[in-house]
Amino acid sequence: MNVNRIFVGGRVGKTPEIRKTQSGKSVANFSIAVTEKYNGKEDVTWLNVTAWDKSAEFAEKWITKGARVLVVGKIQIRQYDDRDGNKRTSTDVIAQDIQVIDWPDKEGSVSRENADIPGTMPPPSEEEPFDPDRDIPF
Repeated sequence: MNVNRIFVGGRVGKTPEIRKTQSGKSVANFSIAVTEKYNGKEDVTWLNVTAWDKSAEFAEKWITKGARVLVVGKIQIRQYDDRDGNKRTSTDVIAQDIQVIDWPDKEGSVSRENADIPGTMPPPSEEEPFDPDRDIPF
């Protein structure tokens, strides 16, 4: 059995760019920074995300630079020639579901007041810490 499924969470690097294809489909492109901490060091990996149709419309309406998102999708590796004729390889996440976990408010701090926004996770209660193994709804 072959499975191509990725679950990745991170901060949005820039507000998604939305466009329509010639056939009228919506497509959104954005990047997310995935930060891992180990041995006192931080490692950041940037991933390109492409969302189509309803996911693209959701991204256009709700995702902004700095938002923390959870993306469920598949990996797509493609090869192309850049403007100078050099061979390049791009690894992208093709989003099948996007959820906003939180996003910065006007002062730059993070807001968790998003429980009534479609595609977001409710904030954890103050009494119990956030547990990603239990709180991610899938």
